[in-house]
Amino acid sequence: MIKQHLYKHFLLLLLVILFPAALFSQIDIDSIKLALREAGNEKKAPILIKLSNEYKIVSQKLSLKYGHEALAYSLKFKNDPNTALAYKTIGIQHYYYRQIDSAIHYNLLALEKYKQIEDLSGVGKTLNNLGVFYSNIGLYKKSIEYHLQSLEIKENLNDTTGIAYSYNNIGTLYYQFKNFDSALQYYSKALKMSVDISDETGKQSALSNIGLIYSDQHKYKEALIVLNEALDINHRL
Repeated sequence: MIKQHLYKHFLLLLLVILFPAALFSQIDIDSIKLALREAGNEKKAPILIKLSNEYKIVSQKLSLKYGHEALAYSLKFKNDPNTALAYKTIGIQHYYYRQIDSAIHYNLLALEKYKQIEDLSGVGKTLNNLGVFYSNIGLYKKSIEYHLQSLEIKENLNDTTGIAYSYNNIGTLYYQFKNFDSALQYYSKALKMSVDISDETGKQSALSNIGLIYSDQHKYKEALIVLNEALDINHRL
């Protein structure tokens, strides 16, 4: 039972980074659509991206529709940063419905655009997403390459939250290789940084993954201690 619970929590970790918790709200939808009707063409793309995100959990068809409309509007304006965001949004929607090839395709387009407009933060986040996508189709070495590139950019930007997530993701990939020592090393880095920046969600994720390793190593007492600490955080969130 301990191991089953740990696995369930572990498999959700990478998705948390890509899909923040959200509830569908018709009130929000109506207000966004009102803003869309009142906006000029140059301001429609970010509003359409918001609509795409609102629909992602209830209708892939509508989410993709608004994502592609956002892309079309952004392409009318040179170097519009919303072009990269629209590509990434469409890609994440495909990933949400397990269409990995399409997710990779659109995030590669987003990556190229972020590089063109020299948005290093966008580059780092998109590299992270590509690392997640490739890990989901078993290309772990390629996934690690993307995560390490993402980590380097986040370190240059001093993006402490992003660094902690990268540590966690790299640890997950080493876990896939059954390299528990390296996995534990990166999870411990993720835990320390999450504690330093008071990121309870990151702390919970790192603790859960450390517990998973302890469980696989048959260190069940240690696993229980760590898992209980993670559960305590979950109750507070």
